[in-house]
Amino acid sequence: TAPPINPCDPEPCNRGNCTAVGDNFTCECPPAYTGLNCSTPVDFCSQVVCANSGVCKNDTSTYFCQCESNFFGELCLFESTRSNTFFEDCANETCQVIFNAGH
Repeated sequence: TAPPINPCDPEPCNRGNCTAVGDNFTCECPPAYTGLNCSTPVDFCSQVVCANSGVCKNDTSTYFCQCESNFFGELCLFESTRSNTFFEDCANETCQVIFNAGH
């Protein structure tokens, strides 16, 4: 008789882990991918609205809002009272001033 067919050979899950289920398979996808074969990037921005003209950007496993120069916070909800102030690392609503132009 022929050896049993392994539905996980060759690897059908692209970026995920394959599990044989009888003659079929299932894929366990990493956080950034979805779909039957883990080939569809997750759009983390699909449910996110960044405020004050901020732009949502997908990251490897989450999203971030790229805020206009005078706004900060996870969703760009907070306005800086200092001019020419730029912020980064606001994902946890704790922002670090990286440029202040002397103000």
